[in-house]
Amino acid sequence: MSELNDILSACRGIRTLVLSRGSVSSILASLGAVRLRRLGLFLTTLFSGTESIDLAHPTFTFVTHLNIFDPLRIVSSRFPGFSWSSFPLIPALTHLALDDLNNPSVANEIFANCRQLEVLVSVYRFESDHEIDDLLSIDDARFWISRLPTIDKLGVAVPQNVDANSIAASWLQAFSAAIAVKDIAGLLSVFQPDALWRDILTPDL
Repeated sequence: MSELNDILSACRGIRTLVLSRGSVSSILASLGAVRLRRLGLFLTTLFSGTESIDLAHPTFTFVTHLNIFDPLRIVSSRFPGFSWSSFPLIPALTHLALDDLNNPSVANEIFANCRQLEVLVSVYRFESDHEIDDLLSIDDARFWISRLPTIDKLGVAVPQNVDANSIAASWLQAFSAAIAVKDIAGLLSVFQPDALWRDILTPDL
């Protein structure tokens, strides 16, 4: 993780950051020195070398948009002392996305304790809509259910002999070309309208 620490130390102007599973607690000190606004991460990985999850850590001081990739059941299993009512410890937090949030009581607890929250998103991968029936009981305009764009949701079939590398390269080329000439319409055209990554990669549009 020394390379990542070096990057964070050199690039103090970073405002949006997405951390993979490989990002561990050894980078916490460096993260705390960066005034992040938008952050996506695995809590269980970032705090893997600690005894508890600390949302009061300087890493979160300026974060307004937080995307937690761990399923809630995994977080609760590895850190049984963690409370979902802890989000008020992040003073600037207005947008929160949680992976597989399927418990209405957790959502209601977050809303009750995090008054400044404007949006709470449940990002889920379920293949059938009946699996989110309980969430439909949440009567709060700030709550949003976002189903990941699975093959089933998109209503398409994967062609045989598909060249994933070629498709990814073409997409990245189109994305980069739009960025280079500040073509907003072209940039948005490479994303699904409700794409999660659109908001992460294009925060100022």
